[in-house]
Amino acid sequence: MKTPSPTTKPSALVEISLSAVERVTLLMTLPEQGGIATARLVQKLRDRLNLTPEEVKRLNIVIDKDRMQFDVAKDRSRSFGFSGFEVELIVSRLRALDKDEKISVQHVSLWAKFIDGAAE
Repeated sequence: MKTPSPTTKPSALVEISLSAVERVTLLMTLPEQGGIATARLVQKLRDRLNLTPEEVKRLNIVIDKDRMQFDVAKDRSRSFGFSGFEVELIVSRLRALDKDEKISVQHVSLWAKFIDGAAE
């Protein structure tokens, strides 16, 4: 994975609307390890994308083993601004999953928004 360069100026923010399901999927897609620049970027993304206590309550989230269940009808999208570095990291992770043939149905909408939607 290409590590964002701290000397390169980030481009303008890209606004992308994400549902709670997409945010959880995106959080699980982010790398667990990397260089310090990547780790800081992931930490920043996790802080912004995590579900709020209000969302957890509204969606009636129940976690059973490795599955999360919630009331899909109550899921509302929220808009987030992503820097060029963040988009690059997300696109890189999605492309790596695709290359390894590990894209799941949950990744399809993220692919559409970050890659097909020309966020990169």
